[in-house]
Amino acid sequence: MAGNLKQATLQGSFWLFLRFAGRQGANTLAFFVMAALLAPQEFGLGSIAAAVGYAVRPLVYRGFRDAVIQHAEADRLVDATAWWLNAGLGLAIGGIVVLAGLAAGAISGQDDLAVLLVACASIPFFTGISAVSEGRIERRFEQKSLTLVQSVASVLAAIAGIAAALAGWGAWAFVINRVLESALIAAGILLLSRWWPGFAFSAPAAVRLSRIALPVMMTATLGGSFVHLSLMIVGGVLGTAAAGYFRVATQIYQFLIQTLCAPVVQMILPAFARAPERAADRYPDAVALLALIALPAFFGAAAIAPDLLPILLGPAWVQAGLTAPLLCFGILAFIPASTLEPVLIAQGRAMTASLLSLTNLVAGLLLILAGSSFGLWAASAGFALRAVFTLPLSAWLASVQLGVSVSRLARSYALALVPALIMYGGVVGLLRIQADWPAWLSLAVAIALGAGMYALVTRFVSARLFPDVYAMALDFLPARLRRFLA
Repeated sequence: MAGNLKQATLQGSFWLFLRFAGRQGANTLAFFVMAALLAPQEFGLGSIAAAVGYAVRPLVYRGFRDAVIQHAEADRLVDATAWWLNAGLGLAIGGIVVLAGLAAGAISGQDDLAVLLVACASIPFFTGISAVSEGRIERRFEQKSLTLVQSVASVLAAIAGIAAALAGWGAWAFVINRVLESALIAAGILLLSRWWPGFAFSAPAAVRLSRIALPVMMTATLGGSFVHLSLMIVGGVLGTAAAGYFRVATQIYQFLIQTLCAPVVQMILPAFARAPERAADRYPDAVALLALIALPAFFGAAAIAPDLLPILLGPAWVQAGLTAPLLCFGILAFIPASTLEPVLIAQGRAMTASLLSLTNLVAGLLLILAGSSFGLWAASAGFALRAVFTLPLSAWLASVQLGVSVSRLARSYALALVPALIMYGGVVGLLRIQADWPAWLSLAVAIALGAGMYALVTRFVSARLFPDVYAMALDFLPARLRRFLA
């Protein structure tokens, strides 16, 4: 049984990786093309409107969907009840966004932003009617079909957004891309599920589902809305152009989070929910695995972003390149919170998970707000500095709530952090030495040497300093690759 669960978890993670990679790949390409075609002010205006829709989206994407996943056996009445609750919530939240958009337009006189906000109110509605159906599919570990549906939807939405930008539709190009992706994903999932809840509804089931869903919903919203609320603060304090720079920089962060981190994080809850008694032993392993995957990518992106973004988008986007490294360092705050929260929920400590998310959110937003008084660079520094609060708090909670060894947890981080820091310094130094080289050649050489540097330091330095953690990481690799790294 344990072997089957591990195999299903690994296979699910693989298809989740492909799903998120497909979606984020299409979105990142669309964002960069639209950014190159639009002025920073136009891109920033559309980004602010979409951020409102996506800030409230976790309320309907998580919660009842997770409650359905945790309900191991299919129950039509329970699933139908969850669907109606989530669909109603999505409709209500969408209505609130519409009213808020109209009120904001009337008060501020910014009619353009008000209309864009009304359009983005459909994002939580589309998510609300599809999230429970997606949860039913995920409960069966059927990630392959979801990967196809969501990747195709993202590609079609990317094409539509780029076409709108080419047609000169300004900020509407960004909003069309975001809204259309949500609509197409919802339609694809509903067709894929081949399931209609009917008019079945159970009040006792609604109470049971809500007890599971509400803490998850709160935790997901607190954690998932951080990037979008940060963008709103930057746009509100520093203007739409700064919001445009910040949004382009956050796309690098979001792409790496969704492609590399989300597949691992999304499998933590179902995996730990089925074996909660092993949390103390397995939680440091989850941290080490995510750090090994994420830190080289984020630190590498931080090193090359100042050179890469102006080449891709033009000199108007230099500020985005200078902002991106600070956002990439925000991974040091993401890893501890994102891995610990689902483990706490699986252990029945959902309120503790919510408090961790709230602390992370409030600390980060206050740092960004304070930094905004000094400009975009200082605001972006606040995005990364929230790790000062999240890392020690997460380590303390893991020790107290799960019985995790803090020493072992520190080794789990250090296994990847040591080579990632060395790689970052090496790549930055190489790019400065190669300043007179052709830009693309310089970047290609720096990336190749940086990847080799990370692999060598991990194999011959970290493996000897932290042998127990390294041995665990090898266990997740295919046997043919494992023998070359042992």
